Amino acid sequence: MIRFDQKSLNALDRIKKLNIVNSITGIKPANLIGTKSAKGIDNLAIFSSVFHMGSNPPLIGMLCRPSGEVRRDTYTNIKATGFYTINHVPISKTKAAHQTSAKYEEDESEFETCGFEAEFLGDFSAPFVKEASIKMGL
Repeated sequence: MIRFDQKSLNALDRIKKLNIVNSITGIKPANLIGTKSAKGIDNLAIFSSVFHMGSNPPLIGMLCRPSGEVRRDTYTNIKATGFYTINHVPISKTKAAHQTSAKYEEDESEFETCGFEAEFLGDFSAPFVKEASIKMGL
């Protein structure tokens, strides 16, 4: 058994610490969250914090990191428009999906930069991931 306390965890090199903390809770789903900014820019970001809260009524939850000094475009877009999509990551696009977590300019679309196609279904204003087999509009 390996045991860490706060002091020994903080003493680890950045990448080793990141890998331990990110994987300690076990296997998590990866979903792509699609949003559109108030300026009309499509945004795509990978999230592992999507969860089901209940089935009657149907409730899906998602956690975002705290806002502050770092821009949080997904959260800002959801607050501004009230719409977002949850899309399962296609297995063939896992590396591209992870790349959506990189730092991009506010006016740059991760759909285009990371090689995903935005799809608009009906009159829903947030973009879906065309390549995803399961898509939810919220």
